[in-house]
Amino acid sequence: MSFSPQCIATGIGSFPHTAVKAACDLILSTIPEVPVWPQLSKIDFREQMDIQYSEGLPGIVFDESKHRIYFNTSGDYTSDFERFYENYIEGNLDYFKISPDFARGLYEMEKRISETKLSSIQYIKTHVIEPITFGLSVVDENKKAIYYNNMFRDAVVKGISMKSRWLLNKFKQLGYSQICFIDEPILSAFGSSTYVSVQRSDIID
Repeated sequence: MSFSPQCIATGIGSFPHTAVKAACDLILSTIPEVPVWPQLSKIDFREQMDIQYSEGLPGIVFDESKHRIYFNTSGDYTSDFERFYENYIEGNLDYFKISPDFARGLYEMEKRISETKLSSIQYIKTHVIEPITFGLSVVDENKKAIYYNNMFRDAVVKGISMKSRWLLNKFKQLGYSQICFIDEPILSAFGSSTYVSVQRSDIID
C-alpha cells in the first residue's frame, strides 16, 4: 500500500456526542480525508472501549445496573468455549461481529460512506482495543484481572483478533484503504510496579 499522509488529519475513536448522526456529520465535515467511526459511550455503556469488543466472549456478564462487564469464571462454560473455538477455527468472522447495539457510530458511518462515495476519502481509520489492555482492565467475579486466567485470556486474545478481522473486512468492502489504530494504553505502564507480573514475552506473543 502506498502511504503518503502529508499531514492529513484523522481523529481518535471516542466522541462525546449523544446523537449518532451529529457525530458522523462532524467527522465527515472536518476530517473528510481520513474519517473515523465514532465510539459513543454517552449513548450507551456498551460503547465503552473495553465493553464494545467483549460481545460473544465466553463467560462475559453485562452488569447493566453498574454499567460494567466482568467474567464469571465459576460456572461450567464448556459448551460456550466449544462453540467459541469452533467458530474461531472455521474463521467465521460473523460470529465475532460487533452488533449495532455496541457500535451505533460504526454502522452509521459505514452507511454514510457506502451511500455517498465521497471523493475526499483517502483512508478510513478504524480502531480496536488490544488484549493486554482488555485483559488487565476487565476482571472476574472476584475482581481479579482476567489476564491472569490462562484459559479466559486465550479466548480474549483470539476473540479480539477475530473482531479486528471482522472490522477490517467490513470496511474493506467499501473499497477504500484503511488505517487501523491498535489501542493498548496500558502498555505505557509496562515495567511499573502496578503490572510487575506481566511478562515481556507474553506481551510480545
